[in-house]
Amino acid sequence: MAIGLWVWPRGENSGLCVGAMWLWHDVDLLAFDADVVRTGSELFRAEGQFRRLALGLSRQVAANVRVLRERFPDLQNVARYLASRPVRRGFLWDGFDAGVAAALVGGPDSARELLG
Repeated sequence: MAIGLWVWPRGENSGLCVGAMWLWHDVDLLAFDADVVRTGSELFRAEGQFRRLALGLSRQVAANVRVLRERFPDLQNVARYLASRPVRRGFLWDGFDAGVAAALVGGPDSARELLG
C-alpha cells in the first residue's frame, strides 16, 4: 500500500487528497483506491495567506495519514477490508482487488471466489 498526496497547481483552488493505493496495479499514475480524504479549497491570493493555508492542510494530512496507517497496518487488514466491502455493480476492480489481497495473504479459495 502506498499513501498518496495530490496538490493542485498554483493559481487554482488549493487543497490536498490523501488515500491508499494498492500497489499490485501496474499504472503510471497516482490512483486512490481507498479512504480518499480531500481537504481545502481556497484560491492562492498571496504568499502569507497561502502559508497559513498550507500549514493547516499539512496538519490535516498528517492526521489522515496516521488514520490510514492504523487502518491498514498490514496486508491482512487490507485483505479483510477489501473482502468486507459490499459488491458494487459495475466496479470490476473491487473483486479483483479483494481477490489479489486474499491470494497474497494465503487464501486461495477466497481469492478464486472473489476473482470469479
